[in-house]
Amino acid sequence: MLILVTILIGFVAMIFMLLWLKERKHASDAEIVAYGLRAADDSDDNTKTSISVMESEFDEAMEKLKDLGEIHQDEWGHWVWNKTGEQLGQGNS
Repeated sequence: MLILVTILIGFVAMIFMLLWLKERKHASDAEIVAYGLRAADDSDDNTKTSISVMESEFDEAMEKLKDLGEIHQDEWGHWVWNKTGEQLGQGNS
């Protein structure tokens, strides 16, 4: 009798798991469609905005470093650290 109840519970659990997986797949498809619709609306504008913000923040940082006397431009137009003489962006590798 105990074995029959265990088999029955396992069978019911498997049915619920299959129903859940089917519903989850359907929900996943709907999420992909919704993401695609969102991405199609304004992804280019968001990308352009992000790049513009990064460029302005970079320019602002360069101006601050210049004002603090940390960097200068050499005769070739490369930015150079005043203390080390290394080009800006060059690591100690």
